Amino acid sequence: MENNFEKPNIEARNEEITFPHGEYGIKEYEKEYGSNPEEIKKVREIFDTFLNLEIENVQVYKSEKFGISFPYTRIDMNSFTKKLYEKSTGKKAETKKSENNSELVRREFIFPGAPLKGDLTDNGPLHFAGESMHQCIGKLPSALEKIKNGEEAEPFEVLMLGTPVNKLGTMSPEFMENFKKDPTGAMSAVFAEFIEKDIVKNNKDAKLDIELYGISWGGSLSAITGEKLLETGSFTQEVGQLKDKGVPKITIKAQNPISLSRSQMKGPQVWLGSPLNDKVSGDKYGPTMGKENPEFMKKINNALAKRGILPNISEQQKKMKKKAITDVVLSFRKGVKLKPETKVTEIYGLEDLTTKSASLTREVKEQKETHGETLGQNLAIHQRENSRVFGVETFHEIPWFRENELKRIRKAVEKLEELKN
Repeated sequence: MENNFEKPNIEARNEEITFPHGEYGIKEYEKEYGSNPEEIKKVREIFDTFLNLEIENVQVYKSEKFGISFPYTRIDMNSFTKKLYEKSTGKKAETKKSENNSELVRREFIFPGAPLKGDLTDNGPLHFAGESMHQCIGKLPSALEKIKNGEEAEPFEVLMLGTPVNKLGTMSPEFMENFKKDPTGAMSAVFAEFIEKDIVKNNKDAKLDIELYGISWGGSLSAITGEKLLETGSFTQEVGQLKDKGVPKITIKAQNPISLSRSQMKGPQVWLGSPLNDKVSGDKYGPTMGKENPEFMKKINNALAKRGILPNISEQQKKMKKKAITDVVLSFRKGVKLKPETKVTEIYGLEDLTTKSASLTREVKEQKETHGETLGQNLAIHQRENSRVFGVETFHEIPWFRENELKRIRKAVEKLEELKN
């Protein structure tokens, strides 16, 4: 295998795909703000433009050093805003790139969760599309204003990473041996290589402010990948190093990181808590982008096949991938130990049955009684010198279309309406 970044052939896909999550989001929007046809049209334009760009940008990274390949996708704020602007207004977006070389370039890498199903979006590049959309929609009103004024949107990009366990990925027997011993360490080494190469290729001279973000297993992956990058000496967690010397700064945020949780029974808690989470959380997350939507999956697979991105499901690959799924879940029992100097923000859902602990719930309750309606109300006692631990009222995954998210979408819709007039 070679280390490479395949260039997406966007022209090979000409069919727009309606995402189940988008339709669910429109229903939630209508509950909150009514069903004005023009507004709903704008909401659908936002969802369809964003999520179809993510399909167009799906690529496969191949590592010769580690003997694996995995799918990923990316969303660039400027490209997304321009495409939406042109689609919504019918005007061509003509912009001039900023000549401010001191401007920060912000990038977020979203790490995959535990591979429990093995279909396209489970451990694939679209699984946590909600997080990338969350980040971009909040920036959309100001980005649209800049595009209208002939300026580029702020330099911001989100990359969503898959793993070789996904149908689009591959793994060698040699890699599988290392993965079996330490799934988190093995994958983190690959992701560190990917991030270094991607930065050299796309942002070599920029001042980079990087966030490594993951949910569940992805939380542990973000932390260990961060440590591996810091070990190279080419990255920092200090703001001063970024501002004064231009060294890329890393922020690590782990959402419900099972292997970092306080639970003393991580393995059994995952096996029991995961299916129970699905039952008690109800429909707060909308439909999944997987086997439950066969027509949707068929359209995505067809779109990727036109670009030569095909499943790798030989008998040998299927056998290794199924074994890898078990290895990941079994590894939760051991937990993950971070270096004392690694700065990590940990966020736990107080209703998440895979990480729930009585001590965390008690500490957050005490904080709320003393801090009131402030950020500090969710802060728990630090268990490591450089950790910040928060407990929030959610389950294992964050709902896509919570109240604040709908407000963000409404602001973006209002901006689109303003630009049209």
